[in-house]
Amino acid sequence: AWTVTLCDNFNCYGSLVDSGDYYPINVNDTTEMKISINTNGVAANNTVRYAIYNIETPKQVDTITFNFVLKWNLSNASTAFSTLSMYPNPASDKVYIKGIENADYVICDITGKRVLAGEIVENTTINTQGLKGLYHITLSKNNQLFTQKLIIE
Repeated sequence: AWTVTLCDNFNCYGSLVDSGDYYPINVNDTTEMKISINTNGVAANNTVRYAIYNIETPKQVDTITFNFVLKWNLSNASTAFSTLSMYPNPASDKVYIKGIENADYVICDITGKRVLAGEIVENTTINTQGLKGLYHITLSKNNQLFTQKLIIE
């Protein structure tokens, strides 16, 4: 099964949410929506459809549709993360990332809220001091994603 994270301007959600949980947008403002999908090696077609409406006039609805298609090709199975080393897990105040560079990371709590984000350069150390609990860390490079649970004690 695919795992999906959706981010609006302020929060990331650990799954696709039905309604009412996204950050409201004022009239004439713009926003970004980012959908990150970890296919977990499963080839499939999926559609995500969202209704966008003004809270004051909820019957006036526009729809955004995202169609995702993954065709798995085993000859291209090597990824940007084949040499990745990320430790320790569980962590306390630091997480070390080696074997990858020129990538980005996002750490979200179990509600999907983004708590840390940054760029990965050679031998990156992420300061996790002040965090405690279960998180997801997502690395992205060359339109490829790697997501892993991260425990911080």
